[in-house]
Amino acid sequence: MPTASTTVQAMHVVPVVVATHASGPEAWERTVAAVAACLDRHSHASVVLRLPGAAIDHLAQEDRPLLDRLEADRVLWLAGGFSDPLVTGIGPEELRLQLDRERTAMEMAGITPGGLWVDGEWEPGLVSVARDAGHHLVFFFAELLAEPAPSPGPIERAGAAVVGVPVSADRPDVDGEGLAAVMVAPDALEEFLSEHGKHVTSVTRFLSEHGPGGRLAPRLSMPVPHPSRLGFYRKLMLRASVQPGRSPVSDALLRLQSREHLLDPAADDPEPDLLETAVALDRALKRGESWVEVKDVDFDADGVDEVYVETTSAALVVDPAEGVLAFWDDKDGSWPVTAVQPPVPAVLLRRLVGEEGTEPAPEPLFVQGRSQGRGRAELLLGSESGSSVRLELDGRNLSLELTAPATETVRMGPELPLRLAAPRLRVDGGPWRDADEPLAVSGHRFRLADDHHSILISALRPCEMFVHPLEGGGLVVWPHWLTDGTGTYHISMSPS
Repeated sequence: MPTASTTVQAMHVVPVVVATHASGPEAWERTVAAVAACLDRHSHASVVLRLPGAAIDHLAQEDRPLLDRLEADRVLWLAGGFSDPLVTGIGPEELRLQLDRERTAMEMAGITPGGLWVDGEWEPGLVSVARDAGHHLVFFFAELLAEPAPSPGPIERAGAAVVGVPVSADRPDVDGEGLAAVMVAPDALEEFLSEHGKHVTSVTRFLSEHGPGGRLAPRLSMPVPHPSRLGFYRKLMLRASVQPGRSPVSDALLRLQSREHLLDPAADDPEPDLLETAVALDRALKRGESWVEVKDVDFDADGVDEVYVETTSAALVVDPAEGVLAFWDDKDGSWPVTAVQPPVPAVLLRRLVGEEGTEPAPEPLFVQGRSQGRGRAELLLGSESGSSVRLELDGRNLSLELTAPATETVRMGPELPLRLAAPRLRVDGGPWRDADEPLAVSGHRFRLADDHHSILISALRPCEMFVHPLEGGGLVVWPHWLTDGTGTYHISMSPS
């Protein structure tokens, strides 16, 4: 078994110890004993450990005190099958039985696995296998990657993602803040921990502090949605995950999954059809006007959850970490409100600071609270600096309440793309004007419309609004206020 090199780098490391099914009971016992002894001597160290279910079952019956020496918060156990199967070489039912039997053995031993181990091969379906089994982390040999990438990153399949953790035979000769998982033989673990002790961390702690890095691509070639259809694809996966049994709705969803919708940007736009199907899905599931749902989903398959909010009239996804709406759909009007091409982010809180209009980097937000009931949902988002966004979806109407502490003059407000062809604008009930060139207007109520859709933007306090047409169609609006960082600012948006 390969062992770690002795190169010392600034990168964080985690040792991965694997005992195979074929190595037998004596090797299983030596592995657990070696890990337990090292953890006793290195009080701040943690280890990723893979023993097949058969080994755990044996040790639980023959030497339970040995297993009990391993502290649950310092050992990340990996599932992978009761008898170390080649998970890509057996059928799905056989794999399910392997994982179920292993899960039983682990539960009897008081062990909860923290990830899935894939030995030797990779196939896209393993993302779904891992997620269905409750695993967010998947460990595999680093040579399976198309390009070297020592640090963890998301791997996507069918709208779902896991965080892949490539395991190297040696510690990568790379500087930086990444995390390298390194295969370490049981008899080399003591030397590894002694040499790299201050850089050793746990995978879960690292990911909680830093998050996953860039995407990982195992050595496979498979069709992926065209970039212009990626938003549609992700929304389609949301719908497909809750479809009822065989019905016209499920048939419609199957049709929307066809290749031309995902791969050919010149094909007919499938977004309106998807929204009509979403309304039909609500009817098939007998969702009334008071129905509302708020749930965490990894919408963009980056390994970090977003918040999905839906009523029978509208749906949206909030990405707090990026401070944006990933999408906002008006189901009643079959209108994907923010789906312009090429995509433009819908920023919840855009700020310009000072007289020269310096734009600081967007602040990551986090969810402070949520509530829902009777066709209405509310999210409260905060930031480290004290900025906050209260978002409310009531039926098909969206409103935002913003605060942004500042030490100098700030222009702040939401910046939203609107999918409107040949848009027109009127302010406070005044005359209509074409919005085919950049505009700056001010008032309380702004109506924007084209021949098919309309939206009313209302501000309790008068505000300015910049309007910027997009070359690919649609426009971006930025209703905003000039503030010294005091007070709360409210804006509502009502499609029709």
